[in-house]
Amino acid sequence: MMVTFVSQCEKNALKKTRRVLDAFADRIGDNTWQTVITKDGLLTVKKMLRQTASKSTAVSCHWIRSRARSQFLWVVGNRHKFNSLGVVPVNTTEKEVPMDFTQDKPKNFVIYENTH
Repeated sequence: MMVTFVSQCEKNALKKTRRVLDAFADRIGDNTWQTVITKDGLLTVKKMLRQTASKSTAVSCHWIRSRARSQFLWVVGNRHKFNSLGVVPVNTTEKEVPMDFTQDKPKNFVIYENTH
């Protein structure tokens, strides 16, 4: 199975998790590793990450099922660094973003940006 590991570690945990993940997978980014691994190997990686885990540790694992599909497997460490799907949240905003539409009121059943 092809898996991707995403690390959001801080401080000393960064060095420890990089050492473990570099031993099992190829680094494809600053905080991302990818490899083909068996289920037993995946359990070994998870076990080693748990042994070296601290409060600053946060590593997620995703199973790449096809080019368009991946399945979230587990998180070791701080789950709050990831959302419910195990994805790192980036570029979020809480302020109101102006929308361009020419009518006074938005149309029903039409999805606009930044709407609920």
